[in-house]
Amino acid sequence: MQTLSQAISFLEDNLDIRIECIEKYYRHSVAYQKNADNTLPVICILKFSLTDNTASTLSLQMQPDKLSNTLKELRSLALFAEKGSVRNVTEALLCICTDTSNHPLLQVYHTSLYTGWLKHKSFWIYLTSGYGIGSNGIEKNYFSDAASGYLIYDSSLPEQEAYIQCMELLQEQPDELIPIFALGLLSILEPLKKNFLNFSSPGGLISGKTQTGKTELATRIARFLTDSSGNLQNFFILQDSLKNFEKSFGDIVDSTVILDDHRKSSSYTLQEKSHLIMDSIIRKSFASNSHVSLPIVTGESNAFSKMPESWKNRLVHIRLDDAEEKLETRRQVIHKLKGEQTFLFRTEYRYFIQYIAASLENHELDSIASSIEERFAEIVPRMDSCVEREYDNLLLVFWSYAIFLQYGIDLSIITSKEGDAYLNTFGKNLK
Repeated sequence: MQTLSQAISFLEDNLDIRIECIEKYYRHSVAYQKNADNTLPVICILKFSLTDNTASTLSLQMQPDKLSNTLKELRSLALFAEKGSVRNVTEALLCICTDTSNHPLLQVYHTSLYTGWLKHKSFWIYLTSGYGIGSNGIEKNYFSDAASGYLIYDSSLPEQEAYIQCMELLQEQPDELIPIFALGLLSILEPLKKNFLNFSSPGGLISGKTQTGKTELATRIARFLTDSSGNLQNFFILQDSLKNFEKSFGDIVDSTVILDDHRKSSSYTLQEKSHLIMDSIIRKSFASNSHVSLPIVTGESNAFSKMPESWKNRLVHIRLDDAEEKLETRRQVIHKLKGEQTFLFRTEYRYFIQYIAASLENHELDSIASSIEERFAEIVPRMDSCVEREYDNLLLVFWSYAIFLQYGIDLSIITSKEGDAYLNTFGKNLK
């Protein structure tokens, strides 16, 4: 059986080509799945030049089970015509597609239709549309094919400084801003929580009067994946169709998706359509947190009066106060996030994901997940009248913020005592 080097030499000698690069793409289809390389669907791209024309590079796409198509393309390029050489050429091409050894010309990529976490061998990688994020930082050989899964951040902002700026901004209106941020964090934490807090993560509901900043806060604090332009305002409007939602955001996983502008309408049909779309998306997310996005709904307060009681079990409700002082502070926060700090939270999410990737591998955060129920019960006792799911929803939001505070402690930005104080205050605000 020939080696990869022998296969390359054979093709170069017999087809009169010079192979410049072999790109091998392994397609992962299931989140959190550990796969061996040779069990995955693979596409190889052979980049080569002709020996009599080295100025231009040609690309040849190959798949192990469709090599007959590759042979046809080689014939169309007049690279070989002898029937006797078909078998040898096929064997060389198959070796290139299936051989898992290293070679200087080989570049290996791992892709998925979806964004979010991938467990590959012993490593955890979060896939965005441009790159992966692992425990060592950016992994350019891992990425998602999703059209709206880009995480565009400020690479010039250091990790510690990003954390400090986020904490300072969140403290300007902590009762409103921290729960929104905690929901964004929660969307990333599914593989970390599943072994300890094994119940579904809630979505978010941000309500308030018109012009109170609902959409701006949701998109600029809780959203971090966008299209390639980085446009945060390209979100889903609830008056659109469920089909368009699936087309635009169905491949977004382990992230948030904004469902914007649920409003009271004189049109019964329009109102019912909005309710139906929300109900479908929220139920799907809550029923199976694996391989879905976490929905955050925004809308006017009076638009939710006919909301089914069951929705309360699937959402954490954040009500924006319309008092003038609150409005002014909110306007100042939004002004910063639309100006000099436009990439602040996306940058923080990027660093936080790297921290979680390391934690999934070293298990150093497991103790927080396993002890958080007792800690939360001390601050927010479970009352007999409390609906169990509502309580669990608040517990998960509390836990996600506890993880973020531990991240700050591990960065030596806040002390354990300060982290406890922040967490206690947040718990009391959740009551």
